[in-house]
Amino acid sequence: MHVAHRTLFPELELVKQHVHVIQEEAAAAQLVSSWPNWPEDHYVGDDGEWRVFPLCYTFPASDSTKTVWVDATCAQCPRTVALLKQLPSVRTALFSNLGPNTHLGAHRVFLCDTVRCVLIVDVMRPATVPKGKAVGGHTDELDRFIEQYNASLVQPDDDE
Repeated sequence: MHVAHRTLFPELELVKQHVHVIQEEAAAAQLVSSWPNWPEDHYVGDDGEWRVFPLCYTFPASDSTKTVWVDATCAQCPRTVALLKQLPSVRTALFSNLGPNTHLGAHRVFLCDTVRCVLIVDVMRPATVPKGKAVGGHTDELDRFIEQYNASLVQPDDDE
């Protein structure tokens, strides 16, 4: 059964409404800072690159009084941090950057009662994939979007 995120996590609407702020600050952070490698190895294959830009962490995640905001990185993303601080359930927040051809295997969060929310702010298009040439299965939602988009392109005849 599908339950909309608005029902379970209504506070995430704030993130959706301000995604452009997060995108801008994530892009700027990549230009001015060297991101450390993620401390765990979840790569599929021999090599990979997974870098992170931590904003806050909480250990143990079940105790919100243990949340630590990382001053050096938070200073570079003040608007994103202001948004995150409005979400009482945030325990860990970071920007994550996977290097080219990096594939991650299945892995777990530190606690079983934690919900992980991933907001993808930028996806690099491989040079070998031309725009508009995506392949794969369609969902009903995607098909409705395509139909609606195509209908918006149709111009009424001048004679009508």
